[in-house]
Amino acid sequence: MRSIIEEVRWELDSHGYYFVKIFLSGGITREEVFENRDIVDAFGIGGTIANAPVIDFAMDIVEIEGQQRQNEASGAG
Repeated sequence: MRSIIEEVRWELDSHGYYFVKIFLSGGITREEVFENRDIVDAFGIGGTIANAPVIDFAMDIVEIEGQQRQNEASGAG
């Protein structure tokens, strides 16, 4: 995971997006927080510390100001 985060940071910085923050979330453990705290700006850890059953889901932005958007990973359609 760390190598992916480092690559994302490098790509953002190399294109002038120094101001973009990296937020790591989605089933991360306490150990992963400690391992990545020097390269990640914020963490979402609710499911890791919650007593309730975890429901994992993801959302895609499909429209911004009336313009349709497509997530590259989601494919056509």
